[in-house]
Amino acid sequence: MIQDPVLRSGGGGKVVRSRAALELALNVYAAIATAVIVRLVLLALAVDDRIWLGSRVYALTAPLVAPFALLPGGGRVLVAAITLADLTLAAVMLLVPLWLVARHVRQRG
Repeated sequence: MIQDPVLRSGGGGKVVRSRAALELALNVYAAIATAVIVRLVLLALAVDDRIWLGSRVYALTAPLVAPFALLPGGGRVLVAAITLADLTLAAVMLLVPLWLVARHVRQRG
């Protein structure tokens, strides 16, 4: 039977704070990943930054793409208007949860 973590531990307050922090981190990650996916879709559809949605999404995700644009070949356009920097950011966003799962499995095993 699955029990609430607060009931199983002696220091219930720590578990609740830890769970809340984890949920907050997952929500922030999900919001960032969604913005990156929307950026890729807008770039694939060649949505200009003069349209309000394009300008907002591009402005929000520009700081995330900027470090990857500095890498060699980062500005190279691969598909439609999607650059290597955009795809690298998407790959990093995909690898973060995979790394966390692999780390969790390794600790349990």
